[in-house]
Amino acid sequence: MTVELKPIEVASVDREGQLILFNGVLVGVLVKLSNLHGELAGSWYLETGYDGLRDERLTFPDLDAAKRWIIDRLADAAPDATN
Repeated sequence: MTVELKPIEVASVDREGQLILFNGVLVGVLVKLSNLHGELAGSWYLETGYDGLRDERLTFPDLDAAKRWIIDRLADAAPDATN
């Protein structure tokens, strides 16, 4: 199973983003929260998710934490994807 994050600019107040790719397929978008979000500024928000990340609205302190959660979530959603 391969999870890759690729930087991208987002057309939003929070412009810094990361595409989430699972085995080369887009499964979500993370955005880095700006100072407009108070104490959450600098954390990463799952703006949108598809497949195993659908309907989640979470924040993560950094990209490493986000990636660990994504890997765990996708492994749970598709256990045979790790083979």
